[in-house]
Amino acid sequence: MTTMTAANLHPVGLTRPFFCTGGAGAPGVSGAAGAGATLHRYQETEFIPRFLNDLAAGRLSDPARADWWQADRFSVHDDRLVLRLPIHRTFYLVACELVCDRLGHPALDPARIKSAGFVIRRIGGPAERVHSKSETRKRARATRAMSIKERLLGRTEAQIALQANEAEQSALAGLLGQTPGQSQGELAWIIEDGEPLGWQPLVPGGRDPDLGRRPCLNGVLRRGPAPLIYNGEETHPLHAVTARDSAGRLHTLLYGFLPLGGQALSRGSPFDAAAEREAVTAEQGRLTWPFGFAGRPNHSWQAADARQVSAGVPTAACFGLLEVLVHRYHLGESAARRTDPLNDGLAAAARGLSFIDESAPLVRSPDGTRWMHPVGFSLWDYLESCFAAGEDNPLPGWLAQERKRIDDAGGLSGAGALAALPARPLPPQHESVGTLRLSLLIAEADGPEWRTLLGERLLDQARRTGAELPIPKFRQEPDDLYQVVPFVRALDEQDRERLTWAPASARSEPFRVAAPFDPDASRPVLIQMPSLSDLKRGLAKGASMLIPPDTQGLLDALKLNQGVGPDLATEPPPPGSALGIQWICSFSLPVITLIAMILLMIMVILLNLVFFWLPWVRLCLPFPKLKQP
Repeated sequence: MTTMTAANLHPVGLTRPFFCTGGAGAPGVSGAAGAGATLHRYQETEFIPRFLNDLAAGRLSDPARADWWQADRFSVHDDRLVLRLPIHRTFYLVACELVCDRLGHPALDPARIKSAGFVIRRIGGPAERVHSKSETRKRARATRAMSIKERLLGRTEAQIALQANEAEQSALAGLLGQTPGQSQGELAWIIEDGEPLGWQPLVPGGRDPDLGRRPCLNGVLRRGPAPLIYNGEETHPLHAVTARDSAGRLHTLLYGFLPLGGQALSRGSPFDAAAEREAVTAEQGRLTWPFGFAGRPNHSWQAADARQVSAGVPTAACFGLLEVLVHRYHLGESAARRTDPLNDGLAAAARGLSFIDESAPLVRSPDGTRWMHPVGFSLWDYLESCFAAGEDNPLPGWLAQERKRIDDAGGLSGAGALAALPARPLPPQHESVGTLRLSLLIAEADGPEWRTLLGERLLDQARRTGAELPIPKFRQEPDDLYQVVPFVRALDEQDRERLTWAPASARSEPFRVAAPFDPDASRPVLIQMPSLSDLKRGLAKGASMLIPPDTQGLLDALKLNQGVGPDLATEPPPPGSALGIQWICSFSLPVITLIAMILLMIMVILLNLVFFWLPWVRLCLPFPKLKQP
């Protein structure tokens, strides 16, 4: 067993691999773009054995000299390197070299390595490339991350670390082709209690990404049990391997897989304030006055706006409001007497609007001060009774019928007057009898109230939906630029674990990440079509479907020789009339493949009449036979 003494231990340095142009450089010395940690691209799944074999055989070279390094710069924002995703059947390895930071930079003894890894940072691009909305998003993320930021680094420590980190930030800005004042900072992908928080402001100072391994101010690792759940910046492992160059000199390399996936759920609202205002403005511009701003440029109240339903016939504005309340928010629907709490505001407003019977004699108001038309029921009562009818709810069918008539006529102006609303279903029949004959009047103050409530309800729905949607780790906005930063934990002369981060010169080339359906990143997929002579060879083998007896009875009732039309299907057989035997039907794979191809071509050509996209979605050219491997 090798004994390490203070004489043969030296500070650790991270640098570019020896097989890159110019050999291993001194740590901390800036190099050309792409001269730090290298990114190796592979398009087969067995990429790790290939990397190790190429390393042992001396076949590795600087990736910046490869054709793909220049070809994969197809971003619409700039000419940065673009990395593809595993869905494109493309994989990447990160590699860097470990040396002793002394004269000659000899290879670091692998026995000193406790662990090694890398983090992926989201770095700001040049100031002129960053949109103003980006800063809004960053400030919102910084506010949500305040609690974890305070735990990551105290105020006094942050001031000390900021001063110590100024030189590193300046070097990073130079590597990105910026002046130090142009740097937009870094964001780290933070994990809290094992769950990703997303990109959060980076706390400077070069401290350990794992909070459980965070050393004290004197550099000594904290003692105590390791936490069961990870907290800190997301890390990815690097593995040590030794190799010799053409001159026989020993080198210690670190390599690891670069994962280009990941996602996080939004905490709080996933939208910035400006985007939310735009959504509310768009919704108000779609709804008709007084429930929106459409149709009334000056936004002024008129006496005719008070009458929204006249003897059961709604106005265009009321029709649009009912579509939103019924189809989008299901206002009035309840399950086990529980309603959506997000509908509370709209429900209260609907209870404040009452239908009146203008055909009946006037009656005195409850306080006896005036004469008024008899009050029937509220808008909420009407909606609730309709939804209580279940499948016999008359409102959705009436709305769909009127909407179809409006669309067929080219709009409300061509469709003429709307039909009267269906009458409120009365239990226990749960069916609508005739049409509603009541009227609905609103006050001038009801318009702003409904506009406000509908805007708030829209945002509540969007926030609820957005909070449930995973946000991808890598996106394709102008300021979404990323970089790999390696680190290593090694033993010092007191047998204590010390953390060393890669300097700016040993970081990877800044890169972007392609979108899943980026046409420039996609690789061709070869699907072999069958020959017509394959159709009648052998039995039907391939896709097999297990069909229950009742489903088979329905299939037997189909009159396929009648063609597609009303006579295709007859009444399904009554339950229990089947023989009780399940069937298994097999289909020939060549036939299925041909049918899929024919249907695809039919749909492409039909939609080409609308989109004129045929030159972009299909390319057919003579293709030679592939040679045998």
